[in-house]
Amino acid sequence: MKYSTLVTLAVAPLAVATVAQGSIVTIRDIAIDGLQPVDPTFSTGTGNATVVINTDTRFVEISGTFEGLTSTVIGAHLHGPADFGEFSPRVILPLEFVGDTSGSFSAARTVSPTNLGYILDSLSYINIHTNNHPSGEIRGQVVVPSPGSAGLLLLLPAFATRRSRR
Repeated sequence: MKYSTLVTLAVAPLAVATVAQGSIVTIRDIAIDGLQPVDPTFSTGTGNATVVINTDTRFVEISGTFEGLTSTVIGAHLHGPADFGEFSPRVILPLEFVGDTSGSFSAARTVSPTNLGYILDSLSYINIHTNNHPSGEIRGQVVVPSPGSAGLLLLLPAFATRRSRR
């Protein structure tokens, strides 16, 4: 019991340091839906996205899909700065899209240091605009996990092992 706890505690700081020092940040499974716009649309449309950020070069790649929208897509963007429940008219990245009520979107571009800061501080969101909802039918907040949260997850097995042996 003590050995496994010590191993887990010794490895956790290394994993956190690796996450913190990495120049590539990947955020997968960003949920995009009608409940997240500032004025929820309650659309049954949904989407999913992945964002890959090279923090050294400030190059950002976004890819995703959407389906079930109430009308044709007229625009798609990464907006910021804005937290959950906030609106930003500022476009960080325009997204190229293919499809009408279902399809895909993508972008690949270097962003400014200011815009990179908004993204890394989880102050950006993907917004899919349609004819029925020109301010955005579905939205997904881009939440960058903190390195500290990864370290805490690694500590859980140590506590679980210790707890189960009592």
